[in-house]
Amino acid sequence: MNQIIQEHSMSLRHFFGPLNACPRYPWARHLLMLAPMLLVLLVLGTQWSWWGEPVRAIHEAAAAAHPRVTVFMRLLSAWGSLPLYFVYLCLLVHGLRRPRPDGLPRPDVMLVRRCIVFSLLLTLAATQALKYGLGMPRPLAAWPPAPFSFDFLYNSFPSGHTTEITASAVPLGLRFRRIWVYATLALLIVLVGYSRIWLSRHHPVDLVGGLIMGSLIARLIMYCPAAPRA
Repeated sequence: MNQIIQEHSMSLRHFFGPLNACPRYPWARHLLMLAPMLLVLLVLGTQWSWWGEPVRAIHEAAAAAHPRVTVFMRLLSAWGSLPLYFVYLCLLVHGLRRPRPDGLPRPDVMLVRRCIVFSLLLTLAATQALKYGLGMPRPLAAWPPAPFSFDFLYNSFPSGHTTEITASAVPLGLRFRRIWVYATLALLIVLVGYSRIWLSRHHPVDLVGGLIMGSLIARLIMYCPAAPRA
């Protein structure tokens, strides 16, 4: 039994790298990338509402009045995370082309593997389970909630797009540790998140939930000290 456990432990170590908790997670840099989105949500929530009709009505009218902006928002909503996945692919290819003598994966390869396992799988599993379990109505749906109805109109909280973009963007920012990278990723989080409100798909509070879920997943991705640093 001990041999089996050791073999599984070695397999996990080879796939993810050393599974040791990072004692000094850079929460300040993490929150720096989320600050612009939090500021936008604070303005929307305090000036209009965190949930309900006021925000939906304002953005529905704006979307109708500015069709070109609406097209841009739809593109962001559908493909906003794609540039990040391209960067992850480049990191993976670069890491695989330079194998280590000890056989362990390079830090960039470990980062991509963790992103695939923790970000994609947890986003699909945990977030979707929470969305359908709570059954919170989207802006175009009526109250009350409809838990486990598996209706698209009743799976609003938390925002899956915001969860995904946060979980994908934050590890890249912590990987490169450059101000212009932080600024670019923060802008992308704002654009993708705000596109969901502009298109009347989410309430501001849904994006808050997405930021929290995405932050937890990003923390898991950067769990090991072997996560790469520039």
